[in-house]
Amino acid sequence: MHAMRRTILALTMLAALVLSAAPAAADTGPGGPSYHLRAWNLGADAVWSTFPADGVAVPGVAYTDTFVFVSEDGGRDNGTVFHGNVLFFDQISYKFDQRGNYVPLPSISGGAGGSDLDMSVDHRLTSASVTATIQYTNVCWYRERSGSASWYEQYACGYGVGSVSASWIGQGDLVKQAENTIDVTKVYTRTTRGTFTTRDATVTGSWNGAPMIGYVASARILDSTLRDVFICHGADTC
Repeated sequence: MHAMRRTILALTMLAALVLSAAPAAADTGPGGPSYHLRAWNLGADAVWSTFPADGVAVPGVAYTDTFVFVSEDGGRDNGTVFHGNVLFFDQISYKFDQRGNYVPLPSISGGAGGSDLDMSVDHRLTSASVTATIQYTNVCWYRERSGSASWYEQYACGYGVGSVSASWIGQGDLVKQAENTIDVTKVYTRTTRGTFTTRDATVTGSWNGAPMIGYVASARILDSTLRDVFICHGADTC
């Protein structure tokens, strides 16, 4: 269920980003304005990891998790249509000290969109593929202290351009979930209905021409939809 919520949130954020430069006028009814969003997402994700499959970390040994998420998103917000293809790529390195504390190590975070990626996803969720040129940021860390407390803060320590490719083949049955929520206050009523369909998959991938490091921890092909209706209870309340 958490995966579906993350996807629904991503769809809502995409609509907000695409439409922020030219927001559509809301429908106005007798009680006040209402806002209607319908969005969809067709994509795939995968995780490779060098962390021990038995879950037992060796202190001082560096591990790496690599995340790839590719998506074709679109929808309609109060009559305004939006569409976009995106890829997100993260390669996160870390270790654990002798006390079992998590220690972040230099990592990579980047993405691509539009003409920088070539992707396809079968609507039956049987296959997916992507080739992309990404802009990425090198992420480094430093340790902050305040009294007896300490924590890590991140900062950009470099930038670069890299290439990502991945290919998924669907395996097994479709798994379908649904989520319906209604939020009622004195000011507004908001109704959200979402569906989330996934199929497990096998995946192969590469980063800058070399195979992804580690074993495949998870791989899916996915399809999700979102309908969101926001109704104000009065013309001047929201």
